[in-house]
Amino acid sequence: SDILKEDRNINIYLPEEFNPADATKYPVIYILDGGVEEDFFHIAGIVRYNTQPWVERFPRSIVVGIENTNRRRDFTYAVPDLNFLEKEGFKKESFPQYGGSEKYISFLKNELQPYIEKKYKANSDRTIIGESLAGLMSTEILLKEPEMFNQYIIISPSLWWGGEKLL
Repeated sequence: SDILKEDRNINIYLPEEFNPADATKYPVIYILDGGVEEDFFHIAGIVRYNTQPWVERFPRSIVVGIENTNRRRDFTYAVPDLNFLEKEGFKKESFPQYGGSEKYISFLKNELQPYIEKKYKANSDRTIIGESLAGLMSTEILLKEPEMFNQYIIISPSLWWGGEKLL
């Protein structure tokens, strides 16, 4: 990523019948905690099962898992100080880096989404999944850049961040 100034591992699940030569385009599900040691396999498995012909709960989809390098830095927005952390049960030292969400959102919007849409024949239907700090990030995107995704699956977001400023 030029925006983040670091390499990022991206895991991709393609629908079983995916064929780069045909004209079919697919919805994309983005998983913020999408490393192989995180939630990628769980979500890709759920998508694969629920798109089988005998189940058909939702459309065949591409799943994009973004592996973390520093989720406390990337999934939190800038705050003037960390005085709220102790009230939440954290030591300030546990967040040596924070406040990088603006760059991360730019990475998603300006690098990752265009790359996926060009390389994997994605349509304009986008879902984001985030929980905990990734849920905070998903909520921030929903509030600040709602057009980035059509569906938001936000689980137990860390809305305590920043003294509950997003609330």
